[in-house]
Amino acid sequence: MDIALSEILQDLNPAWDVIRAPLPVAPIRRDLQPLLLERLRDVSDRRALVVSGPRQIGKTEILRQLAFDLDRLGWPPANVVFFDFSDDRLTTAVSMREVVEAAPVAEASHAQVFLFDEVDRAQAWGRFVKGAVDRRQARFVLTSSAAAKLRQTGDESGLGRWDEFDVEPLSFSEFVRIASRQDDPRAGLEREPGAVESYLAVGGFPEHIGWSAREARARLRQEVADRAVRRDLTLAGVDVDRVARLLAYLLQESGGDLVVEHVRRVLETDRRSVSRWVDLLLSTGLVRRLPRWSRRPQARLRGRARIHAADPGLVAAFALGPLPHRDPNVRGKLVEAAVYRHLRTLPDAELGYDPEAGTADFVVQCALAGEVRRVVVEVTASTSVRTAKRAQIAGTMQRVKADAGVLVYGGTLRARIGELAALPLHEMLLDPLAALTEVVDAR
Repeated sequence: MDIALSEILQDLNPAWDVIRAPLPVAPIRRDLQPLLLERLRDVSDRRALVVSGPRQIGKTEILRQLAFDLDRLGWPPANVVFFDFSDDRLTTAVSMREVVEAAPVAEASHAQVFLFDEVDRAQAWGRFVKGAVDRRQARFVLTSSAAAKLRQTGDESGLGRWDEFDVEPLSFSEFVRIASRQDDPRAGLEREPGAVESYLAVGGFPEHIGWSAREARARLRQEVADRAVRRDLTLAGVDVDRVARLLAYLLQESGGDLVVEHVRRVLETDRRSVSRWVDLLLSTGLVRRLPRWSRRPQARLRGRARIHAADPGLVAAFALGPLPHRDPNVRGKLVEAAVYRHLRTLPDAELGYDPEAGTADFVVQCALAGEVRRVVVEVTASTSVRTAKRAQIAGTMQRVKADAGVLVYGGTLRARIGELAALPLHEMLLDPLAALTEVVDAR
């Protein structure tokens, strides 16, 4: 190795005595960050915390914010160690054991915390963490973008040793808070009245806030989606060119049925390969699977699924044409991807779609106002409530025995038309749980 680990550790760790400069972190926290901090402060909790998600999602920033907050809480500098296993000064792969042994001696007053970035680059990380957790050696927070490899390693030895946290692109609330630098997203929306359009155009990747739609599209194609396939999934030994084509197809057709036979013919491969490639792409977090709705859980695993982009920015990045967020055909997919991203945040929610042709986009079952409720959600980019949509939702409500029906639309006013509640897009995105609870309570 051309450079000593101790030298890299000193450069990487502003919390240490060797560097007194303030840690450069964003002032607004992701929703996940306080939960991770609470877990680290719990002295009875010994499990490692694994943070996984697509590239450029802000995982490194979460680690730096944790280091900053631990320092503010009185953690001794030597007890907080940040290390990036993708550091370009590393000429060979290193192990966690080497980093831990090169770290300063911790003070006994606080637990030693290791914040390890891009852990999939470390040698035999799973075995080391398993032993370290069993010995209560330290606390570990690990991040990785190579979700497929991470989970494969984790299945071997991670049961009971670590908890995994799936980081998605920014929610709209997080987007508004960061863009406006306001802790209250509603106050932030008043300061940033164009936030909905910006969110649809550039998506929820933190670095792209304030970028033009053209810049964000180019970056997403090159740095996030393409590298997720060509770098991470190369480890899985797949045909990366055809998998990259499959990813582009799924993002362009976001919200559509996955017809394996059609994809097989286009990619000139077999059904088994298509299924495997789709599973690998799902593991990157760039696309998400929506099963068909059924009251019988086992039935949801059968039949066609719909594949949605994990973020509206990904739809925009791979759409054809110069201004996808202004193309009516693409805009509907952007809005649908944004709503689905937020429905996934509902606690203990079961999501699906009604397989009947021409029916509503989502069936949602979750706890609302203290009771398990079922809600049909239709999404449209239109600024008006159309009669056809109302009839469509009513039919789905009857089939799935829903408690309420919601039309999320591009208008600005709430409305109630018979059994149907029309909900402005920005209200659904700001707080989906509160929005659906109000709809159910109003019946």
